Amino acid sequence: MAGLGQVQLSPPSLAVLHGAQARFNCSTAAPWVVMSWFLNDRAVITVSAKHGTLSNSVSFTVTNRTTTRSTVWELVIWNVTRNHTGDVTCDFQNIGRQTATLSVQVAGTVVIDGGNVTGRKGGRVRFRCQASDWYPAPTLTWALAVNQEVNNYTTSHAAAPDGLFRSTSTLDVLAVVDTWVQCQASVPALPAPKTHRVFLTVGPGGDDQTVLIAVVVSVLTIPLLVLLIIALICCCVNERKSRRTEDTRGNGRCGEVATDRAGQGQNNLGYSWNENTGVAPSEPRSDRGPPISAGAHQAPVSSGQGVYPGDFRTIRHATTV
Repeated sequence: MAGLGQVQLSPPSLAVLHGAQARFNCSTAAPWVVMSWFLNDRAVITVSAKHGTLSNSVSFTVTNRTTTRSTVWELVIWNVTRNHTGDVTCDFQNIGRQTATLSVQVAGTVVIDGGNVTGRKGGRVRFRCQASDWYPAPTLTWALAVNQEVNNYTTSHAAAPDGLFRSTSTLDVLAVVDTWVQCQASVPALPAPKTHRVFLTVGPGGDDQTVLIAVVVSVLTIPLLVLLIIALICCCVNERKSRRTEDTRGNGRCGEVATDRAGQGQNNLGYSWNENTGVAPSEPRSDRGPPISAGAHQAPVSSGQGVYPGDFRTIRHATTV
């Protein structure tokens, strides 16, 4: 039997994505009769130097790539699945064999929870990245648009019953300037990581927010003061109008009373009719005073001469001391 060095298998290890193709090349410079391919110690295809391919299938094919210097056979595994993961062996009968490793991987989804975020300037904003349905567990990393070191994040992995992994990574970002934040998930079979990007918008900080609130309050206070002044002016005007209306009504009533008094004339409050003499004395008699002498008469107390019906004599009262 020739030494193992006479059989070459490349690549020694291969990682491909689910659904892709896996290709291996096996070669020897020694004369050969039969060669076989094995997957996890199970023969999948056999080739005869005299008769060619002795067995074939839809999932496994071989192609002769022999050169003038060596015999080369290429094995192609089509539409690989995770069941194809394992050892791939090339065996040249009576010459030697070599084994390579095949890893079939699954690239799932990656997303940053919550989408775009607005953060307070100077504060910290937390981002959470979810990578679902990966095999094997993906490597999660972060990237920022600004030149800021990204190392303050944690990552955890959990396997589902079907063998796929769900990974979570949490990142804290210091809100300094507007930037994009990108989560990256990768496995060796991916030519480039899968990414998801969101944007961080930096809003006013604590001091800036206080100033903004003060400005807003000031702007809102001025219209309120103007409205209050207008309301006070309107109240004063309405009150003056109400007073003028009441004064006008009061003057009207006073005029009516004066007119009524002018039409009635003046009343003599001292008038009293004397049935015996037919004379109306101007003031009532006092029981305390001395008797009035005969023939004396008292003039009625009034602002003018009193005129009484039935008697046109002037009556005067004299008091003896």
